[in-house]
Amino acid sequence: YWNEEKGEVILCDSVDISIAVATEKGLMTPILKNADHKTISAISSEVKELAAKAREGKLKPQEFQG
Repeated sequence: YWNEEKGEVILCDSVDISIAVATEKGLMTPILKNADHKTISAISSEVKELAAKAREGKLKPQEFQG
């Protein structure tokens, strides 16, 4: 991210991605942790799994908080 005070780009230790999933109870945003260390195939599989769990109401708190 860009740090305005330092005038430089700051690299993060890890990258988490939040995805929006429409459910019967409203929008859920499960988090795919450490995406920068995963292959595209692994990211795709995990996104599908998280989306299914969100639609079924089976997400654990750590999967959508933090």
